[in-house]
Amino acid sequence: MFSRSTSSRSSPVTAAGLALAALLIAISTAKAGTVFSSNFSAGDGFTFTTATGTNTYATGFTTGTDVNFLELSAVKLSLQAISGTANPVVQLFSSTTVSGTKIPNSPLITLSGTTFSNVTPQTFTFTGSYQMVASTDYWVVLSAAGSGSFQWENASGNPPTEANTSGYAAIGGRRQANPVSSWTANTPASTALVEVQAIPEPSTIMLAGLGIVGVAVANRTRRLRRARATASGHDTVEDSNVDG
Repeated sequence: MFSRSTSSRSSPVTAAGLALAALLIAISTAKAGTVFSSNFSAGDGFTFTTATGTNTYATGFTTGTDVNFLELSAVKLSLQAISGTANPVVQLFSSTTVSGTKIPNSPLITLSGTTFSNVTPQTFTFTGSYQMVASTDYWVVLSAAGSGSFQWENASGNPPTEANTSGYAAIGGRRQANPVSSWTANTPASTALVEVQAIPEPSTIMLAGLGIVGVAVANRTRRLRRARATASGHDTVEDSNVDG
């Protein structure tokens, strides 16, 4: 009797464990999706020239109200080298407002990237992870390290827009002539080609998963009660207090 009771009571725990394992697998395999992007096939040429100590460029966006797709995972840019070995530095900045104009404020994360020397236009992906906040302004900021110079492709007339109904919206483009100068506001169309990718927020998946776990445990518990009632000769109503 004791052995049967122990086994019966551990079954819901086993079911919960299996459900949680499936949940963790789902979280670990969650795939990134594009949430904000330019039309890379409609660029207007490489006009945003960047070198160390001069011409830092930024393209801004506002995250959507939905809590999904807020964990930044990658940023894609269209670049080409001018001289030497280009070493682009891509960062995510917070935002502030000065005299009614939104501008980059301070770096939140530096994404890992690549160096290159090919003068042929290339699309590069810079990867990183940062948990963004819904309905918040951010900036993709491009600067240079090392001695090489390069260009970011212009998207004039083709500002980036939301993708996958993310609710993201463009702020516009900004330029900083040197590290101590102020950011200047370009027109909303004067932005560069950019794509922002994110993965579903873990807490969103967890809440959905916990609901699945709860249903699995409840169903398993009901089945066990019915089985014990049948084995003891009681109906399910009389067995309602078996676990009490």
